[in-house]
Amino acid sequence: MGLGLVAAATAETHDSCAAGALSITVVGEISEEAQQYDLAINSTAGGEVTVPGEGSFAYDAGAVIDLEATPDAGYEFVSWSGDVDTIAGVAAAETTITVDGDYSIMANFEEIHRSVDWALIVGIVAAAIVVGLVIFFVRRRRTT
Repeated sequence: MGLGLVAAATAETHDSCAAGALSITVVGEISEEAQQYDLAINSTAGGEVTVPGEGSFAYDAGAVIDLEATPDAGYEFVSWSGDVDTIAGVAAAETTITVDGDYSIMANFEEIHRSVDWALIVGIVAAAIVVGLVIFFVRRRRTT
């Protein structure tokens, strides 16, 4: 990890140099090239990574990349897995990752399971029975 320095140089000999001595003159500028790293992004069944997409991408070191995972109908986003140390929110579908190494991450989705609320169902049935009994006894009382 770090920056690589690139320099263009030419070598010339001069009559004023001692025998066997070499004078080097740098021509041009010394420039810094940013280190680049690969970010591989995939997803499990039930959704996809829509930002930046799925596949392998090259980014400059230190780049902060937006991530967005979108579930399919009937699924929900669960978490990011893999090299998640620099992901801002591992449990958030929309988050960022700071690229400071080669990383491989995965968006994880799971099917939404609707659970039955039995207490609610029993309560509704019991209320319907009570209402039915009240109506029955009120009508019976009127007819007698």
